[in-house]
Amino acid sequence: MKTMATRLGPAVLIAAWGCSSAPVAPPTEPTPPAATTPGAAAAPTPEPPQPAPTCAPADFAACKAKCDEGDAGMCNAVGVLYRDGEGVEASDVEAVALFEQACNGKVAEGCVNLGGMHAEARGVGKDYMAMERLYTQACDADHPVGCERLGELCRDGKGMAKDQPRAAKLFRKSCDLGEPRGCTKLGSLHDYGHGVEENQAQAAKLYRQACDADEPRACCFLGTALLRGRGIKQDYAEAKQVLEKSCAAEDKAACSNLGRMYRDGLGMDKDPAKAIELFQTGCDRGHKKACEWLQEAQQGS
Repeated sequence: MKTMATRLGPAVLIAAWGCSSAPVAPPTEPTPPAATTPGAAAAPTPEPPQPAPTCAPADFAACKAKCDEGDAGMCNAVGVLYRDGEGVEASDVEAVALFEQACNGKVAEGCVNLGGMHAEARGVGKDYMAMERLYTQACDADHPVGCERLGELCRDGKGMAKDQPRAAKLFRKSCDLGEPRGCTKLGSLHDYGHGVEENQAQAAKLYRQACDADEPRACCFLGTALLRGRGIKQDYAEAKQVLEKSCAAEDKAACSNLGRMYRDGLGMDKDPAKAIELFQTGCDRGHKKACEWLQEAQQGS
């Protein structure tokens, strides 16, 4: 007899737990690695650029002077202060000008920050073509966040044709360069077989890698995988641990899923009061499912 997971399909189960609602096909066997030419050298692992300099708010005047003298890295640092309103009155317009100066001076982080201003329409219009150009420039310079954000544009088809295989390559590069969110997003593509082989075991491995680096959404995905035994051995105790970590880092879905564990008594005694508390937290953070579960729990209490 088929199991409930087989009859319902993994998409329904994962969606029900709230970390993601993307469709997913039935699991397949992992594809074996491609054959390599004997004696061929492995592709070198990219190295991230040196971190851009920072500036303490109290040092604003000195940092601004260095920027005015042509220090592009310091222009990026001063732009961050203007963007965040630290040490100086906030000004998106000034931040944009400084990030552009830094990016033109080949400071990859300046390109990423300028792309972020376009993404949020702060001091400049929302412009996906500009974001693609800026994130490409940053990723070409091996900036991990630049690759991750460019991967998002490719994955979602924003300002360009949707290209999930390219997105997977960009997330892989970002992950290899040390950006946990790149690992999480690559794991999600493997989880659902989007643009890359469907492989839940590889997805769980990537989620764990990112969760160990304190990426909250990865911990939510990992906790869900542990709850369902999806690509990894089912383990309620560890699921609780990583969901608590993600919830404490303000991931709304993680709090909601943890609430369901308390509600249903998964690996613990049922605790309706604790479940309601966690559903309330998830709902307050904007998780719609948590609001539904909260209402159901309150009506049943």
